[in-house]
Formats: sequence, structure tokens, C-alpha cells
Amino acid sequence: EPVQGAIDLNKQSIVLPGDERIHASFAAKEDGSFMEVYYDGVTTLYEAFMKGMKLSDDGPCLGWRQEPDMKYVWMKYSVVHENSYNLGCGMVTKGYSPGQDTCVGIYASNSKEWIFSEQACNMFSMVLVPLYDTLGPSTCSFIINQAELKIVICDTTKRAEKLLKDH
Repeated sequence: EPVQGAIDLNKQSIVLPGDERIHASFAAKEDGSFMEVYYDGVTTLYEAFMKGMKLSDDGPCLGWRQEPDMKYVWMKYSVVHENSYNLGCGMVTKGYSPGQDTCVGIYASNSKEWIFSEQACNMFSMVLVPLYDTLGPSTCSFIINQAELKIVICDTTKRAEKLLKDH
């Protein structure tokens, strides 16, 4: 059963005053400026995740299909939180400091593990730096050097080996 959001999907923008008929986010104020926060006390992605867990009463958080013609399988917020927390703790245990000075690369396909990596970085205030096959080997190397990545999470041995070979 889908979780009902606080946003009306049929009213995702508002028309600002004036003849130009400029559309702005529903989150814009009438003068076109934007609100600072949507929910009080929610100023980070981690806080937004925790708010979602509370509002949904630990409801479905992450869904995927094992095969294209199958129904979605759903994972509760608490399970996503536990997996993400364990990954984040593992990175800290291995010597990667919590905080925005730690950039974590991720070289993976979209998957629940990608989301765990993203949420782990959010929990520990680390910066997530995505790498993609479509960028090509020289671009991935450039990003790794530019962001001074000391760690890259890969979803397959093949990707890890490719990254090591190309970098």
C-alpha cells in the first residue's frame, strides 16, 4: 500500500504574481522566496529520513522488484536504518572520520545497497560522490583525484578491478 505524502502531486508548482506566469516550487512563498525548512527540526537528509521513519510508524521505506514482472518487495525504515548504520560504523572503524571532510565514492548500479551507502554517509555527515560507468575511466579517475577519495564502495568485484586498473 503506497504511503501518502504531504505533497499533492497535482500541485507541485505555484504561479507567481505577474504577467510572465512564472511557475515556482510549491514550497515557495508568495514573494518567490523559499521556505527554510518543511518540518521543524528537519534540516539534514538524515533528519528527514528519521522524520519519515517516525511519520510512517516504521512503515515501508525501500522497495524493489526481484524481476521486472514481480510485485515490489518492501523493507521497513528500521531495516534500512540498521544496514546503513552498520555500514557507516564499519567505515568509521576502518579509520574514516565522520564529517564533511570525508568523501566516500560509490561505484554501483541502483540498488538497495546504493541506498544503504547513501544513508550511511548521511548518518555520519560524510559526502557521497557517485561514479558511473557512462562517465568513462578518465572521468572517474579525475573525480577520484579531485574529491581526494580514500574509499570507494563498489557493488561488484568487476567494478572494483576496473577502477583499480584505470586509476
